Amino acid sequence: MPIDQLAGWRDRALAGIDAGRKERENDPVERPLDEAKRRIGERVMEVEILQKERRAKPPWVGRRSSR
Repeated sequence: MPIDQLAGWRDRALAGIDAGRKERENDPVERPLDEAKRRIGERVMEVEILQKERRAKPPWVGRRSSR
C-alpha cells in the first residue's frame, strides 16, 4: 500500500474527527457535563493542595499535650 494513500486516509480521518468535535461544541447536552468536569477538576486540585500541606506539616505541630 502506498504511503501517500495511507497519509490521505489519515488526513481524512483527522478532518472527520475535527468536524465531529466542532459539531458538538454547541451541544446543549454537553454544557452540564462540561460544568461538572470543571467542578470536579477544581475539587481534585483542592484535595491535592490539602494533601500537600498535610504532608509538609509534622503530625505533632498544633497538638496539645494531654497533661
